[in-house]
Amino acid sequence: ASPPILSVDEFLEVLYYDKYAIHGKFYSKDGDLAYEGYTVFDRPKGLGVSYYPNGNKHQEGVFNYKGLGL
Repeated sequence: ASPPILSVDEFLEVLYYDKYAIHGKFYSKDGDLAYEGYTVFDRPKGLGVSYYPNGNKHQEGVFNYKGLGL
């Protein structure tokens, strides 16, 4: 199923709603890039990309604390 289509205002609210969001990267215990994008309190939250251990892209979109949100 396709995600719901958001209005421009709804999209911007999802992306910029948290004043604590900063751009960051997370690495696995082996040093492989696991996530790159917006974070809040050292957790993915906002627009970002998650990666498999081999470096291939896993998911891209708007993340929340439970994973990919949109």
